[in-house]
Amino acid sequence: MAESIAPQMEELCRGEVHAVRVSHSAFHAMSGHAHAVESEEIVGVLLGEHVGLPGGGVVCIVHAVRPMKRADRRKDRVEVSPEDLSSCVVHAEELQAKTGHATQIVGWYHSHPHITIHPSHVDLNTQSQFEATNKNAVGLIVSCFDARGSVELGAFQTQNVSSEPITNLGALSERDMTVLESKDHAAFEWNMNAAFKVSNFPSHVSHEGKGNDGHLGRKWHPVFLFDGNPCFEVYCKRALIDVPLLLLEEEQELFEKAMAACEKEEALRRLHHQNVFIKSLCLLSSSVPIDMRDMMKDTIERVKSKVESGMAELAMTSSQ
Repeated sequence: MAESIAPQMEELCRGEVHAVRVSHSAFHAMSGHAHAVESEEIVGVLLGEHVGLPGGGVVCIVHAVRPMKRADRRKDRVEVSPEDLSSCVVHAEELQAKTGHATQIVGWYHSHPHITIHPSHVDLNTQSQFEATNKNAVGLIVSCFDARGSVELGAFQTQNVSSEPITNLGALSERDMTVLESKDHAAFEWNMNAAFKVSNFPSHVSHEGKGNDGHLGRKWHPVFLFDGNPCFEVYCKRALIDVPLLLLEEEQELFEKAMAACEKEEALRRLHHQNVFIKSLCLLSSSVPIDMRDMMKDTIERVKSKVESGMAELAMTSSQ
């Protein structure tokens, strides 16, 4: 199957991306992942394929997503380790073998909590790294936690500022639009009253971020939602269920790293890290399904016992 798909994919990827299709299940998985963390950005990988349009060019189809563990957690940026990205390549091959559909990494997604959908210079640099591997890779941004409680989705790529501004909204032929808006598709236009909207902006140039030929700009692509394949829908639901466990793993790694950096006699510092860890777990447990909370309760109880031991140790140290 993979051998028959490869030449076709190579041929189709010669064109430029003119549009992005996202399955409903993939969108819900991205949205659920984005809403799991309000104070920081989250990140994941897009899994799908590239297909040629009747009028020329390529449409990027996102069948599923894979939430990723963050190597760097900040309010305004997020990073994934090269090792985790490499594992996604193997995972895409396994998913292709199971579903029988062409599946590869077609880009990445991340969240913008409490801020606009426009990519920052850091986002543009990350996107350029994906495009260095696959020129048709796209970036999706999920803007959430705004004052109106709406969710906004946008798809972008990079372009050099020295080149002419590009908008692919006018690049789609009437025949292309017929294909993209067929019975299992829906084009979402800007709607101020909707709980969810896809932002089909014209291209904007940003003077932030460095490319090979100078500054990087951004170009937007129209986004279409579709029902998707049931086999990928099952995978997306599984990925969303695993999000709390992924976040728990992140918290545990941060806690263990902080504790390892403490000297044994630094009882107050160790106590601080333990309390921060418990607070993080409590916040995380408030946003996960009930059937996962028991697992987290066990972890909280273990850390609480460590806190009690730490307080007793601190009391003994203070009395000496």
